[in-house]
Amino acid sequence: MTIARTIPQAAPHSARLVQLVSALGQTATTDSHACFAERLGRLFGLADTMELDSAIGFRAKGPFEADSEKADKLRSDLVTTRSKLMERVRQSFTASPSDTMPSLPPLDQDLEEAGNVPPERATYLNFYLARQRELAAGTRQLRTRIRTAIATTGPAMAHLAQLDTVFDHTLAGYTSQGFATLPTVLEKRFDALWQSRQQMNFDQQDHDPAHSPAQGWTKPGGWLHQYCNEMQMLLLAELDVRLEPAIGLLEAYTNEVSNTP
Repeated sequence: MTIARTIPQAAPHSARLVQLVSALGQTATTDSHACFAERLGRLFGLADTMELDSAIGFRAKGPFEADSEKADKLRSDLVTTRSKLMERVRQSFTASPSDTMPSLPPLDQDLEEAGNVPPERATYLNFYLARQRELAAGTRQLRTRIRTAIATTGPAMAHLAQLDTVFDHTLAGYTSQGFATLPTVLEKRFDALWQSRQQMNFDQQDHDPAHSPAQGWTKPGGWLHQYCNEMQMLLLAELDVRLEPAIGLLEAYTNEVSNTP
């Protein structure tokens, strides 16, 4: 069986997102993993602990189906899903508004003429939140597809799928809470870039009577252009972090297949 090594390695993704958040002017936490088990345990209530205990003792009875091409199919699914989600993010920053492709909010005509009032920050945050929901739905569906597929291949993978179901359900709220901090990062970044722009009164475009002050905001070098680029980078970094559970499941399955005589 030939398995194409086209899945990006998972290790740097979380670090990349943390580094990006730090670069945008926020303080990124780097807690030691010495108490990781204790911190993880705090996320499990009594009902969650009982579900986890049941999952640990789970013994699948089958029937199981051997499929020599399943790993390749799942890997292709992961790569395709990632590519589609990445492309949709990128297109949303360049596409014209439509019913099928959401796009960045256009500048209000009054703002373009005035140039001394920023656009509505909330519209950009809502745009990010909408893209977040798409990423969350797409990656969760992929994880479910992989989990369902590997659960039918053998007792070990069925056990892993059962454990992943419990962790997925238990940590869903914690995960959502973590990703919910990213719009806050962008909120502060929006204000910082606008304030920086206000201090740069020597900007040639702001003193060119032939152009409105806001015409350069969305062009390369403009503060809003920079903000949108950073927002896109943050979304793409978030996508790869959201894919890590699916990648972990697939790599566990690949190792299981490789080690099976």
